[in-house]
Amino acid sequence: MAIFSVTNAGANGFYLYLSNSSATVPLLLDAAQVTPTYIANGTYTSCVQDAGAGNYWRTVSWDPATAAGTGLVVEAQTSADGINWTAWAALTNNLGSALAAPQRYLQYRLTLSTSNNQITPLVNSVTSGY
Repeated sequence: MAIFSVTNAGANGFYLYLSNSSATVPLLLDAAQVTPTYIANGTYTSCVQDAGAGNYWRTVSWDPATAAGTGLVVEAQTSADGINWTAWAALTNNLGSALAAPQRYLQYRLTLSTSNNQITPLVNSVTSGY
């Protein structure tokens, strides 16, 4: 049995456990992968989307895959000039939420959470309409 603690910069807290349950047969390994500690929630913020001069983003829809014990909050903000933005506003209809302030520029934010470290909420796609 061998336990390796990876201590290089930026990877603190990563652990790798390898065992073949034998004192006489050597352990052979081609590859191993470690992941960070379980994280219960996270936020993704999209890049700014430009509908083009004379066009206004009007709706946002998304395709969620959220099981019991997981959560998803979808929010959007808009801007006429790409500099001054509205406040983030929650969207509730994944089939097409109307934006409170349709404008040329759009940004959306997804906040995903779970109370079960065996289940991760997913968003398969986000679609903006004008």
